[in-house]
Parts: sequence; structure tokens; C-alpha cells
Amino acid sequence: MLINKARAIALMKEHNVDALVASYAANVNYLSGYYSLSQNLIRDTQVYAVITADIETPPVVVAPIGDLDCMADKGPFGPVETYGSFFVYRDHSGEQRPEFDRLWKYHQLERSKTPLDALAQALKRLGVGQSRIAIDTIGMTPAIKKELHAKFDKAQIIEGYDLLKVIRMVKTPEELRRLRESARITEQAIAATLEAAEEGISERELEAVFCRSIVSAGARPLLTCIGVGSRTAMINTIPSDHKLKKGDLIRFDVGCVYESYCSDIARIASFGTPSDKVKQYYQALLDGEQAAINIIKPGITAADVFNKAIAVTRAMGIPHYERHHCGHGIGIECYDLPSITAADTTMLEEGMVINVETPYYELGFAGLQVEDTVVVAKDGFEYLTTYDRSLQVI
Repeated sequence: MLINKARAIALMKEHNVDALVASYAANVNYLSGYYSLSQNLIRDTQVYAVITADIETPPVVVAPIGDLDCMADKGPFGPVETYGSFFVYRDHSGEQRPEFDRLWKYHQLERSKTPLDALAQALKRLGVGQSRIAIDTIGMTPAIKKELHAKFDKAQIIEGYDLLKVIRMVKTPEELRRLRESARITEQAIAATLEAAEEGISERELEAVFCRSIVSAGARPLLTCIGVGSRTAMINTIPSDHKLKKGDLIRFDVGCVYESYCSDIARIASFGTPSDKVKQYYQALLDGEQAAINIIKPGITAADVFNKAIAVTRAMGIPHYERHHCGHGIGIECYDLPSITAADTTMLEEGMVINVETPYYELGFAGLQVEDTVVVAKDGFEYLTTYDRSLQVI
């Protein structure tokens, strides 16, 4: 299970919440382990996951009947409430497989007519249909939101999206395993892309090498900002036909999704000898990032990390350096809480996973960036990224 159940229950009790309902795809996955293909392809598909404040009660998934092969294919699952219609037939004389049995069983379940009917049935079965319920409404369509309070007029409904974001900040060992592997796969893809770098290769061709490496490792690309030369200064670089030449920089701001968990890593390489300004500025950025990482431990704030990154980067060679953020939490979404900003006073806790970055973009000169992922440990921090952070010359 992905969810930090003990943390979830503690926060639910703190907010006097009897049940927590996820509707946003990432939160549904987090609460239940269920990834809905339909929800991620069709905007108005409604899928929910429900937990209660009872640690022994498993999450309940509410999903359209035509989506449940995604569940059957993964193996035995927990309680399910279904709705809608879909038609599947079975040849009992043909090949028989366990996933076929599971899917056929789901299709024999009693179904509700609408998503909210199914959700109401799930809450009733859990004994919380008239309780205080926190519902993440981010994944709900406007029509569903409009019907929500009328449907549950005997319950006290509050918004649950922010509560889920706070629960997700502290990772479980399983989440850390996935995050570590996601980072490793991305670092491996950066190395493969640099090995393929040669004069005349385009950004788009470099991106293709990167993506092939990610997919071959069992993940999927998430972020593929790969720029060369002066185009490294384009913040969200969309790889183009622009070609690499001697003296160019290559900037990677890249990541992947491995078993639903994200990576986001930035590295710089020089295709030939870099200029003195590049070397000076990159070293300042690296010093700022390292100084910010070095202070990470339980009890300091996200703002402390931000302020350290800015102050040291300025002191070490970019006196005019400004940033709106110097990192973010990362997990089942690329941007989790906390945000590494001057305004975020969130106190770091053991088990939080933080991306720390110090990007610099100067049009006509270059874009320079270094970004790493660390987990807050009992007495400090531990790197999840391991790839060389020096200004590589290839």
C-alpha cells in the first residue's frame, strides 16, 4: 500500500474527519493503489477511493465497470463499488486465466446507475454515510460537484484536497523505493543521452535517446526538457531540430514515472571547453544547491532551505540571483508539498522527499541548472540522486 495510513488517520482525527474520499487521479492511486486508465484519458470519468479513520478497514474503490480490467490485471484487490454499463462476454471453452476470472467476477457485481450513487453506497457500507466526510473534489466534474451536497445532505461535507496533500508529504518505505528507482532510471537515461551526443545531433534526437532509455527500463517519460546551445535558456525547453555544435552546453531538466512515482533531475554538460562565465556561474549554482541541501534536517523550514540557496549562490558568484522557488516536494506527483519558497514555513519532517534546485536562465547566454532529490532523515538527509553533479565536459 502506498498511503501512509498511520499519518492519514492521525490527521483525520485531528480534523475530526470520519472518512476521506479521493477523486483526483493521483490521490485515488495514493489511497488505494488503483490506477484508472479511463480517468487519465477521459476528463469526465469519475473514480473515487474511500478510507475511514479505522486502520483495519481497507480502502474502497468506486469505478466505472468498463475500467475494471485495470484492477483485475493487477491481482486480487480490495472492496469495489461499480457503476455504469459495459459489455464483456466469455468463452468458457477458450483459454482461461486468473485475470479473466477476476474481471468476470467484477462484471457480476451489482452496479449503481451513477458515480455518486456508487459513492453513496460505498459510504453506507462503511457506516459513514451520515458522518463528517472530507472529499477531494479536484477530480470531480462541475456537474458532479453541483450534485454532491444534495446527494449527501445528511453528511457534513468538507474539502479534502489540502488534507490529502499534507498526508502525502511524509513517504512510506515503499514510496521511497519507487522514488529511488525512478531517479536511478532517469540518471541512467541522462548518461545514455550524453553517450549519444555528437556534432550535428538535434535536440529532438537527443530526446529520442533519452525516452528510449526510460521506456526500456520499465518507466515512462515525464519531463524531457533537453536544450543545446543558447536554447538552454528556454525555461521549459521543447526539443527542436536545433543541432549541437562544438562549444555548446546541453541542459537536462528531465524525469520519468516509475510505478506511479516521479523523478525530476537537472544536469549540465559542455560539448567542448566551457567559457569562464559558464564555469563561474555553474559553480555558484552548485554551491548554492549544496549549501541548501546541507542544512536539511527535521525541524528547519522550507523557507530556510530557500534562503540558504539564494544567499550562497549570490555570495559565490551571481550577486543578482533571484528565484521564485528553489525546489519542491516530489512523490506520486512531480510537485508535492512543501514548496521551497521564501513564504513556505512548513517544518521539515523525517520521511519528506525534497527536490532542491538552483536554475539560472539568461537569454543570449545560457540556461544553467542543477537539481537533486533528497529524503529528510532522522538527523539530516540522504540523497536519492547519485549522478555526477560537476559541469561535465564531453
